[in-house]
Amino acid sequence: MLCASVIAALGVPQVWAGQSTYTVIDADFKDGRFFLHLWEAWRRDPDRSRRLHVVGLLPRLSDSKVLRERLLQACPAEMASSVHQLADVWPLNLLGIHRLEFEGLRITLTLAVGEASTLLQRLSVRADALVLSSSVRSAAHEDVEAMFATAKRLLVPHGKLVMPWLEVNEQATSLWGQGTVHDGVWSSMARATSTPRTSHQERPRSAVVVGGGFAGAGIAHAMALRGWSVAVLEASEAEQGPHRGHLAAALTPMLTRDDDVRARLSRAGTLRAHHRWGHLTAEAFDPCGALQLSRTSGRIVDLESVVAELQLPEAWARFVDANQASAIAGVGLNRGGIHFPMAVRVQPEPLINQLLATTGITRQVARVHRLLQRGDVWDVLDASGQVLAQTPIVVLAAAHTTQDILRASGLLTDDARLRGMHALGGEVTYVPDRLISGGPRCIVSGDGYVLPTVDAHCVTGSSYLHGAERVFVSSDGAKSNLQRAEGLLGRLVEAGSDSSALNGWAGWRAVLPGRLPAIGAVDAAESLWVVAGLASRGLTWSSLAGDLIAAALNSEPLPLETDIIDKISQI
Repeated sequence: MLCASVIAALGVPQVWAGQSTYTVIDADFKDGRFFLHLWEAWRRDPDRSRRLHVVGLLPRLSDSKVLRERLLQACPAEMASSVHQLADVWPLNLLGIHRLEFEGLRITLTLAVGEASTLLQRLSVRADALVLSSSVRSAAHEDVEAMFATAKRLLVPHGKLVMPWLEVNEQATSLWGQGTVHDGVWSSMARATSTPRTSHQERPRSAVVVGGGFAGAGIAHAMALRGWSVAVLEASEAEQGPHRGHLAAALTPMLTRDDDVRARLSRAGTLRAHHRWGHLTAEAFDPCGALQLSRTSGRIVDLESVVAELQLPEAWARFVDANQASAIAGVGLNRGGIHFPMAVRVQPEPLINQLLATTGITRQVARVHRLLQRGDVWDVLDASGQVLAQTPIVVLAAAHTTQDILRASGLLTDDARLRGMHALGGEVTYVPDRLISGGPRCIVSGDGYVLPTVDAHCVTGSSYLHGAERVFVSSDGAKSNLQRAEGLLGRLVEAGSDSSALNGWAGWRAVLPGRLPAIGAVDAAESLWVVAGLASRGLTWSSLAGDLIAAALNSEPLPLETDIIDKISQI
């Protein structure tokens, strides 16, 4: 069997014996049989590595039902449990990177979907071995040279290149060096041209996260799942926290005709949120879906043609007409738009509280003023200079306050992207659901949004307050939000719709130029991290930010392409 030959060519089990981590890139993943056999070998070996990471490249994802049937027929009966586990979490056929986890996060499978040569360039991973496709045998010389150069960048020093070729290829040996053949599988050790893989395993697995909002909770949760001890420092009591009284919010994907960085980042964040938060109660995380209605004024976009050109699976996005949209929403709508089945209505306080209740997380009321580094330790200080915490790892996720902390710490450079961050106020309004036929069953958006009912009220919004010095619920804000709701759902019932009588919630958005977030390390040692500028998409990006940071600190393959990472990691 080819899978057994490739595993033997890797040097398993000797190669991972006693190691903390073993990482393999499979450039010809197909239906995942090699991954399943490697998983089985890992499970059976008492001296296995503590963690196993596999990165698989494939042009598209097959349907999970088809995959399950195919693998159950092809794999030994003792692997049926693994087949079912894989099929149960198999993602939709969407371009980009998908992260799957097994064995309590001790095994990760990172699926990179799209054109292989492009994806190899966009992987952020330091691998112990790379298994190339046999199709390389017929590739042009310059393409093989480029692929080998990429392989050397991805492999650790003396990492192994494996090719399932039936004969030793002269081009391979001239570019890579002499190798050995095991049952028709060629393998060779990489020349020592790679830079060493940064090792975080020896660090104390403790951290401080500054900020207890969406971002802080998502980061602390992702780290705690990996066994870290995380102290979350919140600026105020939970009862007065950043989302106190915020009844509901929306986590919705976005589409662009050219599938640009913001659309890809939105897709990655939404998928991560489902994977990471999908187990929470419906009170915290309700995948009710969303309708993005076609605009009737301003910049008109043909949403139907956008969806058609992107060729997305209907379980992710589909265009619906007015009748279909009305049936989905449960209220009469006068136009159609894009239906996003995986959009989520979130209740902020239950979401944050459930995430921060994870084992390994502690919460502390403390207002951080600045940071001071002493050797390998950061002192976290308040305004009086009192040490609030000492830790090897700090993550700043305190919205626009992050900028103030970096400035007070002397860490905000003149050319820092975060210097352009500003606070943008806004408010949402709570409309009694009886005024709009009980409210929609899903999120309805366009120019503003209306959310499904919570506590007999529908949240509608949101206003944008430029240059405001403070934010508060106002009758003017409620009036503008009511107009947005009427624009989406038709005219509300007159009685009881007096804007001065409606309650709501007001808060701040931290916004960066270009509307892309800042998620990255401040220092070369990756001991200080920043997550800021999430603007109106804090829900969409928070779980992804948490997994990016936690994966980097755990020496895992990163769950995002490098061209996106390069843009958002500019601090």
